[in-house]
Amino acid sequence: MEGSYLFDLYKSLNADERAAFAVFADANASESQKNAGKISTLIGLLQQSVTTGRRLEKGQVYGALFPGEQQKEGKLEKIMTGANQLLKTFLLQRQYFSPQNELERQVDWVHLLKERGLDSWRQKSLQKLQKIQQSQAPHDLGHYHLQFRIDFAAYQNEAAHNQLKGDLHVPDALQSLDLYYHIARLELVNHYLLQRKVTNLSADAMRALPAAHPIPPPYFTTSPVLLIAHKISELLRQELPPLADFQELSQLLQEHEASIAPDLLQQFYTYLRNFCAFLINAGANELLPLFHQLQRDNLARGYLYHEGGRISASAYLSVTTGALRVGNIAWAQDFVENHRHRVIGDNAGHDLYRLNKALCLFASGQFEAALDDIAPVFDFLNYTLLAKRLEVKILYELQSDLLPYKAGAFKIFITRASQRFMPDELRRPNADFINVIHQILRSRPGQAARSERLLRRMQTKPRIAERDWLMEKISQLK
Repeated sequence: MEGSYLFDLYKSLNADERAAFAVFADANASESQKNAGKISTLIGLLQQSVTTGRRLEKGQVYGALFPGEQQKEGKLEKIMTGANQLLKTFLLQRQYFSPQNELERQVDWVHLLKERGLDSWRQKSLQKLQKIQQSQAPHDLGHYHLQFRIDFAAYQNEAAHNQLKGDLHVPDALQSLDLYYHIARLELVNHYLLQRKVTNLSADAMRALPAAHPIPPPYFTTSPVLLIAHKISELLRQELPPLADFQELSQLLQEHEASIAPDLLQQFYTYLRNFCAFLINAGANELLPLFHQLQRDNLARGYLYHEGGRISASAYLSVTTGALRVGNIAWAQDFVENHRHRVIGDNAGHDLYRLNKALCLFASGQFEAALDDIAPVFDFLNYTLLAKRLEVKILYELQSDLLPYKAGAFKIFITRASQRFMPDELRRPNADFINVIHQILRSRPGQAARSERLLRRMQTKPRIAERDWLMEKISQLK
């Protein structure tokens, strides 16, 4: 039973939902149906399993539903299908009649009144709905979709009573349709543009994105959401966002926070943090304190968390490294420990936690302890690259004889990975890092001239990985 669609769906219910579903099932599993009682029994077994944590075997369930009978193919599945249908109906009704869906229901009600020919009541309901929508704030994509539905209903109402005067509400309906279209399109485009920066897409996928659609300038005044989404799209289309444009986006977000829904604001701040990281990786170290403060602010406001209060692996790493790069080691250690069980996708013995812990140990000079906490392979490419760089740095600090071999193995990994799945934006900084490591290993202490040449070479590589650490080690060659 475990791993079945029914079991997983039922397990996703919280205690209040399970209690409500039991009442719903009793009321809706018709007693005239032959399997109504068996469906109720199956739901009871599911409840016991989820509550006690005991496994629910298929043979056990079959025996409870059909005592004394030999197992027959498809018989249990029929009962499960009936329970599935009940649970699906329950969840859909609960969603549709939730308070958050009130305005969508009101639009549906206006259409229902139209279909029943109750025009006067439809007009009154529509006017009430328009007033409610005007008072709604803040805005998200759902708001613009709902606004179009309301304006389209108003157009239908005007067209049904066309007295050959007025604009039939067509301009308003077209504007709300345009706003919804452009905002929805930018949401998709922006996510795609960001994906192109962090993964190696095929040539066909890189060409797949159509050209940008022109947006009428007055719409930007009408909708701050559209203005900010458009600004993000402009920045993502550039290899490196200009500092002035990044600052403009930051100011726009602060200025219009009150008119943007929390979920969308969370998404916008994710882009802002990414832009800040891009600039820092390109050498704008003066932004490091701002980046750390932005992460702490977003963390406190819940913008880094997903459902269930969990945090993505990339955000976990970014917050840790951001704090360490400004020297806030104690804060980073507390963050790593407090979030060790809240990382999404960490199913490999908490290896992500161990690597973040290793970063803190390395920053505090505990090199051997840090080395013990590095796992060899991760599901996430950025973690794998970081782990290999950290291992090389630790072996350098320990003056280990293993360093040349590990550095060579890392170089081979980069070459092979770049041919298969690593985008150039990741390949270049890591390839440059390992090349400089080899140049340092070929140097001898006291070679001031060589050290100066390497430092000048580093100035031409602002996006090299581990730049600050490399500069320090090159300077020590003097």
